[in-house]
Amino acid sequence: MYTPVSSNASDQESRKKASGPSRGVSDSVRAQLALTAGAMASFEWDMRAEVVHCDAKLAEYFGLPPGKTAYGIADFFAQIHPDDVPDVDVAVNLAIDRGVDYHMEWRVVLPNGTHRWLEGRGRIVERDAQGQPIRMLGINWDITEQKELEVALTTMAMEMEHRVKNAFAMVSALTAMAGRRCETPNEMVQMLRGQIAALGSAHSLGVSSAGEPDGSLVSVADLISVLLNPWKSLKPTLLLDDTLRVDAQAAGSLSMMLYELTTNATKYGGLSADDAELTVSLRCGQQGEAILKWREAMPTRAPRLHPKSGVDGYGTILLAQAARALNAELRREFYPDGLQLTLVIPASSLKTIEGMEAKASA
Repeated sequence: MYTPVSSNASDQESRKKASGPSRGVSDSVRAQLALTAGAMASFEWDMRAEVVHCDAKLAEYFGLPPGKTAYGIADFFAQIHPDDVPDVDVAVNLAIDRGVDYHMEWRVVLPNGTHRWLEGRGRIVERDAQGQPIRMLGINWDITEQKELEVALTTMAMEMEHRVKNAFAMVSALTAMAGRRCETPNEMVQMLRGQIAALGSAHSLGVSSAGEPDGSLVSVADLISVLLNPWKSLKPTLLLDDTLRVDAQAAGSLSMMLYELTTNATKYGGLSADDAELTVSLRCGQQGEAILKWREAMPTRAPRLHPKSGVDGYGTILLAQAARALNAELRREFYPDGLQLTLVIPASSLKTIEGMEAKASA
């Protein structure tokens, strides 16, 4: 337990005398603790000798050989990214000519070829009789994480703007198509609600995976499962490869196609009667393409639906447009008990976790 010392006059006088010499040491310790807590590196630049005296942290930040307390100023400039050197020169010259504090951000090229972002502040604290700078004191700190976050936020904002524009364009096209296709306002409302809900499902899947290794890509298997979920009581058969993914824009086109197929299947196809069946398979082909097969069996209705292919004229247009957006091949085959649509999406229209990781590390 702390016990206060007697406060007689002689003791107070002794403490006054002791406090003077130790104050500078205390200030230095506090400053060093603050730098350590903030992961900051300090330096003293002897501008006439062109030598920088620094702590080990600064050498680490610049990727310089450890174990030294002084380096030539040229050693530091040699590590700065060539594109950033002119701006650093300007900032240093402003500090010299105008007496302002030096403040700058730049990239350091590390020995392994990667980049580190640093931010620095400095002040000239001593000049000679002619006003020429002699000594600068300063600090540097690592802002790489901050810069990466800024890039990620900018990329996300651009992606969201792109998505919103695409969504408006698609809704506009769907509205025009529904106006030509529907006979009553209520029919048009119901159709648009379903199509917009399908778009929303694709968007939600992309947003929910934003923190995953593959970014905001959408699993084709998940998209199929979500869009068919309202009819799971009819027990459609799903045989799905869950490794195939598309980006948000392709997911929107694919969701429109799947919604159109599902709608027609519930009206007069594989989801329309007790004896009807729907089988959806998704697999990866030998060339990395996605092969989606939509097989409907409705024995009692198939013969009279073959001329329409189970899809009316406007539906056929929508399917064709969606296939073009995916650069995909769409085939339709007829059987005595129903029909099958096969969609082959080329590997170039697909995205993979491995591909995204390779791109990120390049």
